Amino acid sequence: MELADLVVINKADLDEAAATRARAQITSALRLIGPHAHGQAHAHADPRGPHVQTVQVLQLSALKGSGLETFWRTVNTFREQRQASGALAARRHAQDQAWMWERIEAGCANA
Repeated sequence: MELADLVVINKADLDEAAATRARAQITSALRLIGPHAHGQAHAHADPRGPHVQTVQVLQLSALKGSGLETFWRTVNTFREQRQASGALAARRHAQDQAWMWERIEAGCANA
């Protein structure tokens, strides 16, 4: 399962009230599953590591350009933090291994 680091609601300019509701609903859903997914019993389930930050939910309008600066700042800050801690390299390594085993298993299934 792919886990989100950031959720972005685009086209918030079309119906700002609906975008705000969607943001609140997604944030609430993430709070419900977040703490439970990172407990002792499930620490191995999150490839992002045991010290995962809360997933941010942003809304923006690419058409109007509103929210883009916050979006890019959030992405860059996240990447810098993960790179400095070594977590980004570890995650990429885990993804490489998962991909390799997926390819090996797919090859065995076709043999």
